Amino acid sequence: MADSSSGFELYETVDAFILKGRQSCLWCNRLDGRLIVRSLSEFKNAWEPVSLGIVYGCIGKIRLISDGEWRLLLIGHRTSVGKTISGHDMFRIDKAVSISMAPDDASELELEVSDPIQTVNQKSRLKRLNNPRQKAFLQTLSTYRASQTLKPKKEQKEVEKLEKRLLEELLKMFSSDSFFFCPCDDLGNTVQRMGDSSYNADLPIWKRFDDRFFWNKHMLSDLLKSDNADGQDEWIMPIIQGHVEVHQCSITDGDGVLGTPLAPEANNSARQNAMSTLSRFARRNMFREQSHGDSTSSQHTDDQQRNHAAAGPCLKVGNVEELDDSSFKLYVISRRSRHRAGTRFLRRGADETG
Repeated sequence: MADSSSGFELYETVDAFILKGRQSCLWCNRLDGRLIVRSLSEFKNAWEPVSLGIVYGCIGKIRLISDGEWRLLLIGHRTSVGKTISGHDMFRIDKAVSISMAPDDASELELEVSDPIQTVNQKSRLKRLNNPRQKAFLQTLSTYRASQTLKPKKEQKEVEKLEKRLLEELLKMFSSDSFFFCPCDDLGNTVQRMGDSSYNADLPIWKRFDDRFFWNKHMLSDLLKSDNADGQDEWIMPIIQGHVEVHQCSITDGDGVLGTPLAPEANNSARQNAMSTLSRFARRNMFREQSHGDSTSSQHTDDQQRNHAAAGPCLKVGNVEELDDSSFKLYVISRRSRHRAGTRFLRRGADETG
């Protein structure tokens, strides 16, 4: 997957929205909402593209009601929360942007721009709709859409009101500091799983990502089913719901001040005891997680624990990375299963079976 730290340029045409990446372009068809990956060379065939700003990833597409408009969900603003053990940036989603596929939509997107000259304001977007060529296309498209939704005006207004409320709740959810992503590393698996011999690090991130935590998988179904294996990897970016935090911690002896590193002349046994306690705690949680839901026998797990215990304190155990004798980085990554969604169960992490 390409590094999206610098963002992707978002373009609008009368019949598509286009995300321009380093290796390919992602086209979202405004007629039927399909997501299609095309080569960079095909961008020159786009119909009068206009830059709308910078986005940092595609969450996917969604239809809030059964016969409503498809909407494209993009990452508009994000904040770095630290780096993974392998040195890649992890981000929290601060704001998601929803773009209606309706050709006559000219809603404000409030995106960052790569160049002030390319800034497209509300007036210029509306002006594009008055282009004679585009007006003819829009008229044809509107006729087609009207034939698909034959509802009384009163009922149609109620549907639009419901859709607006659902959209507000959806966007509010993305500002709750509970959605995270990493363009170049796997947040869906623990370090223990990634160190297992069955883990294939050569696969694209989305193919080795734990399916339970791939929150936006359904929204990217067009790309997941695509036959274009060369270009789709750049645009399939798994998002997790949960929490990600990185802290630099330090270990002190009994006479030290909490939070300050051990002095060089500190009692060596105190340092060794502290590191042993930390290692045992990390290993205990590592093997507890590893044995949960796996087919590995308890005897095999016990053998692993004995082997690690014989090796003494580890420099890197689970999500703990030691920096020196008395300081280390602690990674806390929690994930909520996408199979346990719903307003009532959202916080509890429960499902129909408990």
